[in-house]
Amino acid sequence: MHLLIPLSRRYRYIWGVVWENIEEGLDSAPVEAEAPLRNWEDLKNYSAPDPLLFDWFGEKIDWEERKKGLEESKRQGSLASGALVHGFMYMWLWYLRGFSNFMLDIGSNEPKLNRLIEMVLEY
Repeated sequence: MHLLIPLSRRYRYIWGVVWENIEEGLDSAPVEAEAPLRNWEDLKNYSAPDPLLFDWFGEKIDWEERKKGLEESKRQGSLASGALVHGFMYMWLWYLRGFSNFMLDIGSNEPKLNRLIEMVLEY
């Protein structure tokens, strides 16, 4: 299970968003020119990842292993912990569309944006 962003300068989240680090570590930003849904035509063949099957980096989640980790934390009297994917709905919309496209979508009241919002919220 990944807890930190990979140290490589470029990596791809399971949603298809490419991130680039200027400095290795946590400082990274989505690459707008490679936004997976920068063209609305791509939405018809796009589907959100299954959060119950894969982690952020596309690795299969071993729920038995995670359960054992929680049980071990409980047995030791430690706090159990988990994590949520970075960002919130609006951030993921611009990661998927690219910031410029997302701003234009809002300004023009783009109807396809509603479908994308539903997809992100369902995730």
